Amino acid sequence: MKLIFSTGEANKAIAKWVSDRIPHVSEFSNMMTIGVQSENGQPLGAVVYHEYRDNDIQMSCAADDKHWLSKKALEAIFRYPFSQLGCIRVTALTPSKNVHTRQFLERVGFTQEGIMRKGFCDDDCVVYGMLRDECKWI
Repeated sequence: MKLIFSTGEANKAIAKWVSDRIPHVSEFSNMMTIGVQSENGQPLGAVVYHEYRDNDIQMSCAADDKHWLSKKALEAIFRYPFSQLGCIRVTALTPSKNVHTRQFLERVGFTQEGIMRKGFCDDDCVVYGMLRDECKWI
């Protein structure tokens, strides 16, 4: 697997790849992306960091391969907000009906913090957070 830290046009392409896979997202602004590719260049998964607010940044991710995250990828994904930006927390939002993503977030170390009723029009929005001192990947 190969990690791609993107800027410029590649950043926009990876962000579009992620937003195409998340029904409630149309586009991202002020973002940084980390893509994971197979050795032959096939996209496996990616993370978009957006909504940076000094101590917090929002993370959105998508994958086409359930084995897209290695320990090395997880270290890089969480090193960016916590070590490089100095964030205290990372926030993730997901529809309550999206059980697969909710389980994924909990497996990597996020904690459910609340629910925004009808946050996604037809579904509630579940708020997850991970604090720097809770992150097992850095």
